[in-house]
This record gives sequence, C-alpha cells and structure tokens, in this order.
Amino acid sequence: MSDPQQSASGSSPVLDEALHRLSQTGPEFRGGLSNHGPMVVEALVRLGRQDEVERWVDGYLPQLAERPTPSARISEADEREALGDYRRVGDWLAYFTEQLEEAP
Repeated sequence: MSDPQQSASGSSPVLDEALHRLSQTGPEFRGGLSNHGPMVVEALVRLGRQDEVERWVDGYLPQLAERPTPSARISEADEREALGDYRRVGDWLAYFTEQLEEAP
C-alpha cells in the first residue's frame, strides 16, 4: 500500500507538506522529549496511511515549541566551543540549514 503519487526518490506531496509544517517547530516535544513528528509522518505515508497525515500533524503541532531562533552564528572555527551547549540549539539549526543549502 504505497502512495500512488510517491516518486521513485520516496517523496510524496503529502509527506513533503507535513515535513514542511513540522520544520517550523523545535526539536523537542512537551519541553524535553524528542520531537518524533517527522518520523511518524514518514511512517504513516510508507504504511499507506497518507490520508491520516494531515489530521495527525494538526493534533501534534500544538504540543510543539516554535523553532528556536539563532543567537550567534556558528562557524567551523568555533563549532567545538558550541558543542553540547543547549542554549545554542537555534544556532545549530541555522548552521546545519546553511551547510545543507551550500552542499552540492
């Protein structure tokens, strides 16, 4: 039972939309637990339950915090110093986003 609109690369419009909505949130759920939203929506799509994804995301989003904003830029020169500093989660999200955008 796969998504009839799923491409050979494994993406689908339903999955892409859900991941976009979840990308605006932080990495935590209810203040300390991991945000497993992306994994859940991918599992639902892979199990052929893409019809449940939007409803599930609608119910899960209110329990998530907003994506943390960066406070200072992380560079390759100072990434070791920022490692493990939870106050820099927003900085790390910005750093990895930048790295992915620059990658071929």
